[in-house]
Amino acid sequence: MRTLSWLLIAAVSVGVVFVLLGRPAPAEQGGPLAVTDPVAVEYEYAAGKESTWGSALPETTGSSAVSVTKVEPVGLVGLDVVGIQACDASSASCSIVDSPGWPQPGITTIPVEGLRVWPAGQGPAYALQIGVRRQANAPMGIIEGLKFTYAAGGKQYEVVEPWTLRVYAPGTMPAPSS
Repeated sequence: MRTLSWLLIAAVSVGVVFVLLGRPAPAEQGGPLAVTDPVAVEYEYAAGKESTWGSALPETTGSSAVSVTKVEPVGLVGLDVVGIQACDASSASCSIVDSPGWPQPGITTIPVEGLRVWPAGQGPAYALQIGVRRQANAPMGIIEGLKFTYAAGGKQYEVVEPWTLRVYAPGTMPAPSS
């Protein structure tokens, strides 16, 4: 009986080691992608209709490119994200802040997964195109930030950019404060 107990303990221990070794290392916070100043975009749009929120990509403070593995909304309430893509930032149509429809006609987009973000002047520059739809039961939809997961120098990092989107039902957007 005692031998059986030790065998059981040994088997569980080996199993735990295999699980831990097979798990990717947790992402570090920060890294070479710069956290920018807060940006807030607000507009009105009917529920159930898709619109596009355009946003710049953060810059890298490192000396080489980083590889984006995921971009996801943080603090998502009352909106459905229908897509997140990147486009060539040198194109005037790529830099739209808010526009009806998703995807935008005439804009060539590429997936954000695997996108290389270069230090300024060292490679192509990209911007984000984020497709959203305000939910019917939500008078306002919100994205409180965008979380970027990326690889640099053999490590995984996460950074949350304080970029806020608020989409209001028509006629309900507050007047700007003076």
